[in-house]
Amino acid sequence: MSRRGKRDILAGVEIGTKSIKALVGEFQDNDVLSVLAVVEQPSLGGIRKGRIENVRQVGNQLAQVFRDLQEAAGQEITDNLFLAVTGAHVDTVVSTGAVRVRDPEGGVARDEIESAIDTAQTFNLGSQQEMLHLCDRPIILPEGREAIFPVGAPAAKIEAQCMIVFGRSQVLDTSRELIRLVLGDVPVFPLFSGVAAGLAALNENEIEQGALVIDFGGGVTEYAVYKSPGCFYAGQVTVGCEHVVNDLHVGLRLESNECAAILRELPRHGSVVLKDDGGKRRMPIGGGVVSKRLIPVAAVERIVDLRLRELFTVIREDLRAHNALERIHCGVRLCGGGALLPGIDKLARDVFEQPVTIASPRLVVGERGTLLQSPRFVTPVGLLRLGRIMLAGEHDEAGTFWQQFRSESRRMLSLFKDVFRI
Repeated sequence: MSRRGKRDILAGVEIGTKSIKALVGEFQDNDVLSVLAVVEQPSLGGIRKGRIENVRQVGNQLAQVFRDLQEAAGQEITDNLFLAVTGAHVDTVVSTGAVRVRDPEGGVARDEIESAIDTAQTFNLGSQQEMLHLCDRPIILPEGREAIFPVGAPAAKIEAQCMIVFGRSQVLDTSRELIRLVLGDVPVFPLFSGVAAGLAALNENEIEQGALVIDFGGGVTEYAVYKSPGCFYAGQVTVGCEHVVNDLHVGLRLESNECAAILRELPRHGSVVLKDDGGKRRMPIGGGVVSKRLIPVAAVERIVDLRLRELFTVIREDLRAHNALERIHCGVRLCGGGALLPGIDKLARDVFEQPVTIASPRLVVGERGTLLQSPRFVTPVGLLRLGRIMLAGEHDEAGTFWQQFRSESRRMLSLFKDVFRI
């Protein structure tokens, strides 16, 4: 096994409730991500709602995942490992900074824009929190007008906003230290899953127009609205596929393993959208095709339909409350394992009243191409794309990865256009 040499090779890992996914890759000149190796293993436990609860159990499995990954890639992971993080400890806040313009008729000056942005970015999270991302928003002009970099625009006052995504330091440190115990002194950069997913699912045009990406996982559902110049808003709900299984367990009075099998077999018999047929359609309990125990498909659909509509409604109303819903002009992209549930795109379309498609990672090649095109791998691929942006910003003053989002909006837009070149 060789060391990395001069090749700019990136690694990412998503430690999910249902599975652990890891990949190693490098970007080609045409912005295509060439994946050198990818590993996926079902989670053996120890992870709940995005948080590691059994360090030893997860650590042992991570050791095997990274051994397999490095062997398949023929490369040691020595730096630049990007870790997807999510869960209840992750939150967002919007910070603002207002500046009065010296010469309203002469227009806004560059230093006034920079002053407003600096004020917005000066936000004290507290000693127990760690910043994950800081994303600039368009500058707000009088009468609600917006511009990315309004030098010369007539205005008496301008307001800058930035969205800050942060997590609990203790939880993030646990994940970092666990990976370092396995790989040694490797720099580990935690990135919010919702922000990462958007960079793999959306192209430049979709970001310009505004789109919503929802990552429906096993224990948590993350979402992000991207609108030029970047990520406008992001959030998460600690509800995933395991909660749908629990609803079936309660509603059907069956064992949890039987309900999990029913959810896996649902594509063969129905969808997540209720079709009340009076109990005519039947499916086996426990997933066995020759099982003598049958249950009405509509009973399953009713429970799943209610849960998913509630989930999407919660997301929709959160976006509305943060003025993000109105910025979606290019539809909704669904990813994660839950995106494979039959009919989930139709149900989401009913709730959001937007075109909905199942996303797959864009511009990716590799030996396991079919696997890499699955919506389950949108976030892992997004980790490398977001990591690439971080590395492009290393020349900034402090050199931390989120400083790429702290730069002035005009330079940010230029960078995104470069990253999303097609």
